[in-house]
Amino acid sequence: LYAGLYTYMKPRSEWNTWVGAVVGAVPPVMGWTAAGGSVMDPEAMLLGSALFLWQFPHFFALNFMYRKDYERGGFAMVAVEDPNGDRTASLIKRYAWYLSSLPLLST
Repeated sequence: LYAGLYTYMKPRSEWNTWVGAVVGAVPPVMGWTAAGGSVMDPEAMLLGSALFLWQFPHFFALNFMYRKDYERGGFAMVAVEDPNGDRTASLIKRYAWYLSSLPLLST
């Protein structure tokens, strides 16, 4: 995924961030299964979900801060097409809200 689809998408589509989030969420789940768990265990799903959802508030904030650098580098990113930050802020809030629901789901 990383060397193929994600890298291919970086200069072509802002959806690269969502693909990258999958790439970032997979290794901890792989570790869970390597330690004897199953991909279908609730713990593995919560772990993968937490890593997937965390990446959006984290990365969109960085992306907005360095949007000019991403633009100069030719990367298709959300903040490159969002000069005033409204869409970026909305995505950060949305994914922070999704992420904040995980502790409730884990109980």
